[in-house]
Amino acid sequence: MMSMRALAAAISVMSSATLACGSSDGDAGGCSAVKACGGNVLGSWKVVSACNLVASTPAMLDDCPEASSVTTVDEATGMVVFDKDTFSRQIRFQAHVQLRFPDSCKPKLGAELCADLSGALDDGTELECTTAATGGGCSCEAVLVTEARESGVYSLRGNQVELPQDNEDYCVQNNQLSMSPRVTMNMGNAGEVTLSLRTTLSKL
Repeated sequence: MMSMRALAAAISVMSSATLACGSSDGDAGGCSAVKACGGNVLGSWKVVSACNLVASTPAMLDDCPEASSVTTVDEATGMVVFDKDTFSRQIRFQAHVQLRFPDSCKPKLGAELCADLSGALDDGTELECTTAATGGGCSCEAVLVTEARESGVYSLRGNQVELPQDNEDYCVQNNQLSMSPRVTMNMGNAGEVTLSLRTTLSKL
């Protein structure tokens, strides 16, 4: 049985990994993959938008396979700077997480009422759960804020930029830079959450 604490941890990891978000069940909505074309990345770039292409679901939620989740970005701000050999990236994201649990999941989550699933996540963010307006079950929502910081040496190889944590497809066109970061967070025996993302930046 998954405790409220375990559920909160799962939601916290899903949302904190939202270095950009869309749907955590693989529905990318209006988000499209970067069409890698290369180009000159030198300079300072301001974040214009961010979205999630694909995100896995942590194994922790396997106890309730009927559950569904959708994560969307409400706001994305920040900067990426590329010098000759080094770069820095600092991006702040505000994400809206929505979870839907059918009534059959309540016993597995240690809850009798939807309100029993409400509470504070590990970082203090409030998770609010109510009875779903249609179809029964519980509807849960949380608004989370995370800030991603990264810096170091980079190199360009074809249409990819090689960074310390990952190699990303990129494209520079009309003073806009599109990149495709991927994020994997290890949750120990609870599994991993992997997100494939797209960020769009405008040159300053």
